[in-house]
Amino acid sequence: GKAEPIHISAIPSSKGGNSGVIENISFHKIEAHSESGILIYSEDQDAIRNIKMTDLKVRIKEAIYTNQYGGNFDLRPAFSIEKGLFEKDIPAFYAQGVKNLSLNDIVLEWDQPTSDFYTYGLEIENFENLILRNFDISAAYEGEDLKDIKISNGKGYQILNDLSIKKNTRIFKEMVVE
Repeated sequence: GKAEPIHISAIPSSKGGNSGVIENISFHKIEAHSESGILIYSEDQDAIRNIKMTDLKVRIKEAIYTNQYGGNFDLRPAFSIEKGLFEKDIPAFYAQGVKNLSLNDIVLEWDQPTSDFYTYGLEIENFENLILRNFDISAAYEGEDLKDIKISNGKGYQILNDLSIKKNTRIFKEMVVE
């Protein structure tokens, strides 16, 4: 299938194990057409750090088995069965537990989705130091309840230069400190 075009996760894979550290990774000039979004996931806010993405374009398009198998995060191998595979709404780009995430020149879009588990264009939780520059990000569906970007439980962020031509990007912030 065409799962996550980029997947970075740091979780323990054995009892008593640690997640290790993933740091200093740059992605440049990525164009992806996939059934699922980009995933960066850590429970420990210091296990994934210093991630930069520049000139990124992701287009999410459903496939024949999307409704049967979609709507889950798959972090296997993981020691905890509950953390290995679990139900989760799918944004075009999801990050949790990242320190120093820089996104520049990014486009996140959808190709006529019908599955109700598709949500935000960008969702970032439990973060420290986020920079979002030069972006065109859309939610899966238009609607007052669903924003294009959701950031929550974090501190230190800059959101600069919305490049959306058709609309003003709708941003939901919850428990976030600038």
